[in-house]
Amino acid sequence: MLKPNSKLAEQQASNRSNKRHDVASDLFTQHEAFGTKNQFTVGIEHEYGLVNAFTGQPVNAFDEVYDDLEPSIQQRCTNEFLGCQIEFATGVHEDVESAAGEVIEIDTELIRVCDRLGLRVLRSGTFPDWKFDPALIHDCERSRRNLQRFGGEVAGLACNSMHVHVQVSRDDAIAVMDRLMCHVPRWVAMSANSPSMYGHGGKFASHRAMVWGREGAITGFPYRFGGSWEAYYYEIARLHSAGLVETQKDAYFMVRPTRFGTIEVRCCDIPVDLQTTIAIAEEIQAAAINAVGDTSPMPSLEQLTEDFGGACRLGRQWLRRGEPSLN
Repeated sequence: MLKPNSKLAEQQASNRSNKRHDVASDLFTQHEAFGTKNQFTVGIEHEYGLVNAFTGQPVNAFDEVYDDLEPSIQQRCTNEFLGCQIEFATGVHEDVESAAGEVIEIDTELIRVCDRLGLRVLRSGTFPDWKFDPALIHDCERSRRNLQRFGGEVAGLACNSMHVHVQVSRDDAIAVMDRLMCHVPRWVAMSANSPSMYGHGGKFASHRAMVWGREGAITGFPYRFGGSWEAYYYEIARLHSAGLVETQKDAYFMVRPTRFGTIEVRCCDIPVDLQTTIAIAEEIQAAAINAVGDTSPMPSLEQLTEDFGGACRLGRQWLRRGEPSLN
């Protein structure tokens, strides 16, 4: 029988202890990022696809596009796991109309650069004719970490979404998150913009939402936390102990708190047009405002999951399910 390596065991125990400390420190930093007053400011993130202007195939062109952007737009740009994707985030805005103006500015500059490089901007939740090619992976630490975490599942990460951030107070943050979960099916239906994937159409209006919302410990709908930061901490610590997350950012819940002191709604496909972006962002901001102090009954997790499936399958048609003509 092999004798245990005591030094190795000590080092492994120390590493586990450090990781626990790291995730605890990360959660504390996140908690402290939330202010003591509700401001309800808004920020919008859009993820776009980069495709060849003639073939429509995805192109690993992030570096070229980034280098050609105006410096002021570069500051709002980040890379994704794949080099055929590019993400932009607006600043903090008092209202959605102001944030939309910044989105227009970003869109205009991105289109200009892509035209010059022989590319097109794909405003779709998935790449319609997607065939995974390792050459599309963007060479960076984040990509290497995702490869290690997801393995063969990385092919399904070619998804483009819209995230909306709303600033709320520390005391209200988790309760607002719980409440916003109830609206996820509606926002999925409103934004549904990925009817095909892997080169063929499917039975869903939003394949992207199905990829990121399928049942799993770190995606979809987490258990409700009763407005309690302690309950949220416990869930992240549990996922960390199981080796599923390194930090709270690795929990890809449909709605989650962030290190920016905001509640982030992450359930939407990138909408087909700016008007839909504005409509959804306005609803999210209004829902966050109305969630503060709301004690009305919420749907069960089972009902929420069923509604989510219907929204993914039918998109905007799901929103009309109550009309007499559809009964």
